[in-house]
Amino acid sequence: MARRSKVILSSEDWAALTARQQDAYRRALRAGNRLQREKISASRAVKAERTTLDQLRRAYGTDLRRVRGRLTITRDRAYRRMWVVTTSGTRSLEVTKEEAQVVSGNMNAIAHYGVTQDRSWLAQYRATYVGGYKLVSDDDDSIALINELSQRGELDFEDIYDM
Repeated sequence: MARRSKVILSSEDWAALTARQQDAYRRALRAGNRLQREKISASRAVKAERTTLDQLRRAYGTDLRRVRGRLTITRDRAYRRMWVVTTSGTRSLEVTKEEAQVVSGNMNAIAHYGVTQDRSWLAQYRATYVGGYKLVSDDDDSIALINELSQRGELDFEDIYDM
């Protein structure tokens, strides 16, 4: 009988993994994000992220179910730690799926501003908080902070996930 892997739901679960297991989890998490965001098949999602269906099952556990013949993430409780750019600087925070989507959008808006100097994408984050921290937006203080962090290289993330 195959041994079932424990689903990662906390920082303690994460810390118990080896570096190789952590890398596999990150790739499976990205595949799950593709599965949900792009509405593609699970096999295409895992192939795009160079992982396997087994790794996807380990990352999402019982939250990954077959619905009408397709693997679907029905309830996403997967552990995520992400880099978040707040009005007090960059922070590494544990986030829910919904918060992860907000953080990702905010990071895209910051990247857009960095390339174009157009603040419009940041406007939607004016009163947005994640984990009790206010996200940067299009106000002058946030723009000054974004410029400062960018000059110091603190916005050059290899991966938005800090895991």
